[in-house]
Amino acid sequence: MKTLLIFTVLITILILQPSCQDNVTGPTGADTTSSSFVWRADTLSLPGAYQIYMRDIWGSDENDVWTVGHCSISQGRIWHWDGETWQNIKPEFEKWGGFTHAKIFGFSKDDFWIVGSLNDKLYPWPVYGSLLHYYNGEWLLYPPEGLPNFMSIWGTSSENLYIGARNGSIYHYNGTDLTRIQTGIEDKFASQVNTIWGINENVVYAKAAYYDTTLNRFIYHFYKVENLKASLVDSLTGSIDEQKRFGNSLWGYGNILYSGTGNGIFKYTDEQWQLELPWSTIYDIYGSGPNNIFAGSYDSYLFHFNGAAWKNIDNFKSSGKTIMTLWCNKDYIFLVQDLDNYQQQQIIQGKRVKK
Repeated sequence: MKTLLIFTVLITILILQPSCQDNVTGPTGADTTSSSFVWRADTLSLPGAYQIYMRDIWGSDENDVWTVGHCSISQGRIWHWDGETWQNIKPEFEKWGGFTHAKIFGFSKDDFWIVGSLNDKLYPWPVYGSLLHYYNGEWLLYPPEGLPNFMSIWGTSSENLYIGARNGSIYHYNGTDLTRIQTGIEDKFASQVNTIWGINENVVYAKAAYYDTTLNRFIYHFYKVENLKASLVDSLTGSIDEQKRFGNSLWGYGNILYSGTGNGIFKYTDEQWQLELPWSTIYDIYGSGPNNIFAGSYDSYLFHFNGAAWKNIDNFKSSGKTIMTLWCNKDYIFLVQDLDNYQQQQIIQGKRVKK
């Protein structure tokens, strides 16, 4: 009877542990990076705009940060931080109308890319994929005709880009041309490749999804793309009780990937997923190195990995809601947060307090 009681208590502890929302989890080791920051908040708004929704953020340093997304006014879809203020930027292309931007990825302040969609100015206003390059002070647009909507991007240089599309394919850009890499879900309903990250110039990983009209839910695939060929390495059925091993975001270094999912943060190494931080939905994850990784969630929850453990940054207080996307370097972090209305977007900037 005593043995049965002890066993029951242990099982109860194990069941409750994943839902615990306390401070730390992860491997032991030295605390190598401070999790203490001072914060400031800036609001993006435009007169007459009834919706501003930034989907991604990237910077070359803390004085050169870009955020991109959607706005009901085309003027408000790209914003730039110069170290003092946020300014909205609108590249002009004579033939083309409004852009909707999905992701931004770059290599320097004079060399970065934005992907998404755009429409022709002429009726019936067909929509194409947009591949927008900022290079040495000039905005350049890859010819959009015939391209699908783009949803994700990663690369090692502007001559080696991988781009996920809404048609279920991955595209490789070599500096001149786009090559289509098929995943096998192109004929599925609502197929899309919405998250992508690589570990070297020839190997990238991508999360894709499609809607199964029989099961009435999304099916999720995890692909490895090696030498421009995609192979399926994992999948999820989309059932409620299934552990979500990969999900909304991917970030990594070396041979290690992290994914923000509906069940927290997972690490992918040696072709295996390992749960790093049990939680609910993590929307984005990004780091500047193995001892400085951030993850954003709902209700302003912000987590930091300092090389030793994941920690909830408890001195982060914000009037915003969900942390949708984030970018960081060694000493700064920038967060894009939803507010209670669709007419504004909040950017939170954190400056690390050195130990």
